[in-house]
Amino acid sequence: MSKLITEGSVVEQWQSLVRDASANCEYQLDEELESYLVFALVRYTQRPELVDSFIAVEYMEGLHEKGSQQYNQLRDVADKCLLFSGLFPRTIREKITDIGYYINIGRSSYSQLETLFQKKMTGLYDKLSRYFILLTDVLHSMRELNGTPIMDETEKYQFWVDFNSEYAKKSLQDFYGVIPFNANR
Repeated sequence: MSKLITEGSVVEQWQSLVRDASANCEYQLDEELESYLVFALVRYTQRPELVDSFIAVEYMEGLHEKGSQQYNQLRDVADKCLLFSGLFPRTIREKITDIGYYINIGRSSYSQLETLFQKKMTGLYDKLSRYFILLTDVLHSMRELNGTPIMDETEKYQFWVDFNSEYAKKSLQDFYGVIPFNANR
């Protein structure tokens, strides 16, 4: 990371990190996606219980809730999945699941929100579902701004093959000097 952020509000600090990470990925997030990601990060900054989540149970409970309770539950599940898959892929390895579990539940939760509350959010959750990998890439890049890889090359390769991650592909190309062979393409 080129600079240590010591000034500004928590929101400004997260926004600066998201912008630096996006630039590192060579992505330009639109204002809606950037704002959503920043505020999800802000919301979970003070919530250490994130790591104690039972995502599948919370997702199923959310599907059976009604109204604002359902909205809040599904949004929280989707946001946790995004943050877990983007910021803590090594923690995921220590669990029984893999990163795909979080990505699939996160996308599904955002998709459910779009279906159930589309009049309220005008496409935001559809966009979050469609750009889930891009947002995960930005979070991976954010974690790597200090020069420490968030995943090893084998994990990045698998992430690229399974989810078409452009950031993982770029990281592999930078590491090997060529784009690795992808048998699925």
